[in-house]
Amino acid sequence: MDAYDEIGKAFLAQEAQAAQVYTGTESVGKRALNRVIIRARLDAMLAELRETMVYKAPPELGDLWGKYERMWHQIVVEQEEAHKRETEDAD
Repeated sequence: MDAYDEIGKAFLAQEAQAAQVYTGTESVGKRALNRVIIRARLDAMLAELRETMVYKAPPELGDLWGKYERMWHQIVVEQEEAHKRETEDAD
């Protein structure tokens, strides 16, 4: 999960940089391919994580994947709200 988050952050950083003028030496094609590869890795990692939680988790954990997804979305919403408050406070 930590590796997934790290790769996700790298992907988001590349997307954020795409909105700025690029002064590096990599071609647009290479940068596009890098983002496609990162996205494919993220998708594969998430599929593996889901498969593990669905098929290999002990039965007493119940719907572990469903619980994980709901908690993940809850944390994302909480972090978005916290970021908005922090940004408003800085203004």
